[in-house]
Amino acid sequence: HVDSDYMGSNLSRRLAAGEESGSIDLRGLSLSTIPGKVWSLTHVVRLHLGWNSLKTLPHALGDLPSLAVLYLNHNSFSIFPRALLKCTRLRRLYLNSNALSSLPDELGDLVYLKVLAVSDNYLTTLPPSVCKLKLHELYLSQNKFELLPEALGALTDLRTLAVAGNNLKALPFAALLRLHDLKAMLRDGNVDLGELASMPLRELMVFMRKSVTSHHRHMLDSSSSMWRTRSFTEADLAHLGSESETDSGDDNMDPVVVKRRRKAKEVVGAK
Repeated sequence: HVDSDYMGSNLSRRLAAGEESGSIDLRGLSLSTIPGKVWSLTHVVRLHLGWNSLKTLPHALGDLPSLAVLYLNHNSFSIFPRALLKCTRLRRLYLNSNALSSLPDELGDLVYLKVLAVSDNYLTTLPPSVCKLKLHELYLSQNKFELLPEALGALTDLRTLAVAGNNLKALPFAALLRLHDLKAMLRDGNVDLGELASMPLRELMVFMRKSVTSHHRHMLDSSSSMWRTRSFTEADLAHLGSESETDSGDDNMDPVVVKRRRKAKEVVGAK
């Protein structure tokens, strides 16, 4: 009884705060349904529903016309909640750590989407329409991908592509090389990148980063055993980079990527 009273008062406080700020934080409340009060807060821009027990979403979600950022990570979705397709103003969608096995092709109708995080699911393919979006960040880590589509090359605004922890048999190099701002996050357990040894230095630099310090240029030499004998890890990526990367916090980034990026920095710092 005490616990239920506390949860109720906590929920009320969070809804009141969200009504004032336009940002509702309902994470970690073990919710299986979303409180009806939410649907009356039509000015809400950010809705955090992570770390709950949600399996479905009501169509009323589409009644939040200003919703731009939606966290649904760490829930129990096994089927993509189609109510999301009514959220036409979404810019950032976090669905990582659920049980999704597929994404609908209509996902490409969310034309304002800039960040799509679907790591830690059971995905094997990516809908073609997703590659028509103007994404800046795409998180696919910890899924069941064996191949990535050549259509990824159409994501010319893409800056971050996270694919760690899949079973990739090959990478679409020609497509990735068209993504000039790409920072690819790869690790052991994906694909052996030894074949990159035959690529020209200029293309390697574009693939990994837009600039590489002269101090690290020798690491990209095609004769380097690193390319021939083992996969490229995120620690290697961090070591090669000359540009500093600033984390924007766990709430604003795929947690799988945050964990590995921090680990990479620790490895590099220890050298």
